[in-house]
Amino acid sequence: MITDRQRDARSRGLGSSDMAAIFGISRWKSPLDVWAEKTGKVAQQEGFPSEAAMIGSSIEPALLEMAGRELGRKVVAPTSTFVRGVLRANVDGMLDEFKRGSDIVEAKTHGQAIGYGVPGTDAVPEAVRLQVQHQMLCAESKMAYVAVLDGQHLAFKLYRVEFDEGYAAEIEHRATEFWEKHVVADVPPPGALTLETASRMNRIEGTSTHIPQALMEAYVAAREAATEADKALDQAKAALLTALGQAEFGVAAGWRVSYKLRSRSGFDTKRLLDENKDLATRYATTSSWRVLDVRPEGGSK
Repeated sequence: MITDRQRDARSRGLGSSDMAAIFGISRWKSPLDVWAEKTGKVAQQEGFPSEAAMIGSSIEPALLEMAGRELGRKVVAPTSTFVRGVLRANVDGMLDEFKRGSDIVEAKTHGQAIGYGVPGTDAVPEAVRLQVQHQMLCAESKMAYVAVLDGQHLAFKLYRVEFDEGYAAEIEHRATEFWEKHVVADVPPPGALTLETASRMNRIEGTSTHIPQALMEAYVAAREAATEADKALDQAKAALLTALGQAEFGVAAGWRVSYKLRSRSGFDTKRLLDENKDLATRYATTSSWRVLDVRPEGGSK
């Protein structure tokens, strides 16, 4: 996981994780997300990293060690961010010595390692290829190794990607163009924000704006469809449980159904506070969040 110093450096340029979004192949971000983040239009994410991110960060040292063992070389930890123009690269590790020109090792943890081919080749997903080419460009490296944990099969796989000068030139051109045309000029690229980024947009209290009618109608229609889908799902669940009768298990062609009793231990916070009134005052915290509320104009709350 990157440090606060590395995160600050990345905010002043485009990191390797931004490239897939800029090239339009990211599953998680759009070009508009990158623009909003780099121009300071979204609030920084607060709280702890996601569970997946924490798991990946915890496993990363082991993956780097396994890569070094397979390659017969030492993997060293990064000490700084590589900078090239508007590009920024934070690598997971480098072989032998952390310096420009050293081979890069990138660690990836996947529940399902989709898009990877035969280990030992450069058969990695396009987003990963884009990421390591960006890193090699910034670090002036000629080789990047991608150490992968395939969680589905509990397998370690190692791939090697050579520096592609033509590909790297395209990365630098498109990244520089994006930075100057959209970030510096503060002109949003076409497209839409993801829900995660849109929910973090900085907002001016008490202000209002006009919403296109088509967007409102699309939202209301989607909300109604979701409500109907939830009702249909509840009805299907009820029918399935009815068919089970008093049994815990059921079978159908190619399917198996179970409805078993489960339990878990919990902590009775309410009882603790009821019996220790001073704790509620001494350790009270205030949380704030926004709620999307869509209703007909003049509708009751």
